[in-house]
Amino acid sequence: MRASSTTALILLAAVSGLLQGCTGAGADGPAGGDWPMFRGTVQRLGADGLSTLPEKPPVVAWVFTDGKPNFPVTFWSSPLVRDGRLYVGGGVLSPFGTRGDIYCLDPLRIDPASGKPRVIWKHKVSRLVFSSPSLARGIIVCGEGTHTDTDARLYALRAASDRPEGQRVWDFKVSGTVETSPCVVGQSVYFGTGDDFYCLDLNTGRPRWKATIIDALSSPAVVNGMIYVGSGRSEQARPENRHRQGRQLLALDAATGRIHWRRELPFPCSSPVSYADGRLVAGTGKGTFVLKGPGAAGQVICHDAATGRPLWARSLPDNVLAAIPVQHGLVHVACRNGRYYVLALSDGRLLWEYKCGRAMLASPVVSGDRALLISSRGVAHCVDFKRRTLLWKLDLPRAGGLRETSEALSSPVLADGRMYVGLGSRGLICLRPQ
Repeated sequence: MRASSTTALILLAAVSGLLQGCTGAGADGPAGGDWPMFRGTVQRLGADGLSTLPEKPPVVAWVFTDGKPNFPVTFWSSPLVRDGRLYVGGGVLSPFGTRGDIYCLDPLRIDPASGKPRVIWKHKVSRLVFSSPSLARGIIVCGEGTHTDTDARLYALRAASDRPEGQRVWDFKVSGTVETSPCVVGQSVYFGTGDDFYCLDLNTGRPRWKATIIDALSSPAVVNGMIYVGSGRSEQARPENRHRQGRQLLALDAATGRIHWRRELPFPCSSPVSYADGRLVAGTGKGTFVLKGPGAAGQVICHDAATGRPLWARSLPDNVLAAIPVQHGLVHVACRNGRYYVLALSDGRLLWEYKCGRAMLASPVVSGDRALLISSRGVAHCVDFKRRTLLWKLDLPRAGGLRETSEALSSPVLADGRMYVGLGSRGLICLRPQ
């Protein structure tokens, strides 16, 4: 292998990125103009670190829809807003199959005729996009496909492209689907698909290594050179891997993919892993985004990041599929049973419980002492968890003049003083303070 000073500098930058992890420069939001992982940082707050949730009910700024009346674009992907641009995945479900798009919108420039934000570019992909985009070093990275798809791809697109179709940097084909959201650290992209977990080069898309993780649906976190990820059900594995153990929490070396430790769990772990104060927090349980499943049960787990040692577990009546924000010693849990739980990071004690009434599949936004919760019906609840009170409640489809929905799977994001969330086939909605 030929070595050069340029190669040495690239390797040094990659190692530096691995050591820094995905936490970013600030405690509450991603560093600079990046959004390198699902919910922005390993704390999974879903906020830019500068904006606050309003005390009074917001108003609808706009609703973005696309597609044809009988086949509208579905927004299950969670939006990303940085530097005055909004990125999100979508797609069309039809009897003839699925197709998808990755969008770049100008959230502040509204077309006077349609009332919709201007589309800067729209990049066509082969399948509906469930994955949520990540942004690092000017490159958008996003997957495609839902759980039954095969031969899906991970795409890298130039974020600042002004071409109507965007600018593809590379794409990487896998045997299964790419529902998870990638994590970008330094020059490396980490993501799971089926029974495979990959590390790719950010600039070229070439694989650096591949590891076997059963049903790798958990969006990864990378901290201090270690990858933390959950695994699902062994019955979902490829036939040659069904003898392997699923339902695990794993730590892998980010440079090599070698498994540092693994711990068996009572339930599958599809929730993204969160990190704070040397501790890992994740949701586990029976059931999926679509099916509750018989004998519903769930658990929030907390493990020591260095050793994998279990620290505590909090049993819940149903699955926890959403990412769990962790900040200032508090753990914020949106459960499939329609309840929001605030737990103590130290020991898992229940500090407060709030009933939303409908299943919660989207991840909360946490900013200051407030949390924004979205039910599967698209009803937004803003609570002050310090004062243990509801601040406001808003039926988003009704406020946006849309039909009811039961498919609000997109997680909201708080950026530039506004709130953005997908409402399934009803569209993508933006809220602004009064």
